[in-house]
Amino acid sequence: MMNYKEILSNTPIESQDYPFNSIEFFDETEVKDKMYVDKSKLKSNAEDRLEEAVDSYLGAHPDIKKAVAYREETPDKRFAFREFGRN
Repeated sequence: MMNYKEILSNTPIESQDYPFNSIEFFDETEVKDKMYVDKSKLKSNAEDRLEEAVDSYLGAHPDIKKAVAYREETPDKRFAFREFGRN
């Protein structure tokens, strides 16, 4: 199984320009963590790799209930494109 640290970072990836993807992790009520997706580690099966990384994160953090992936266009403009939950 993939370790989420292979493609997720807790700091922005300096070599990436906008747009980039981030994921926010929530407990039952609020955001607990935000990770940044290293696009250079994603291949043609990006959706599967992203899902594997989120599953790995959820497995390592039992207090987290769901995750939401965002596409960040600018510092002030972003939109959610996928929500993940526990199986």
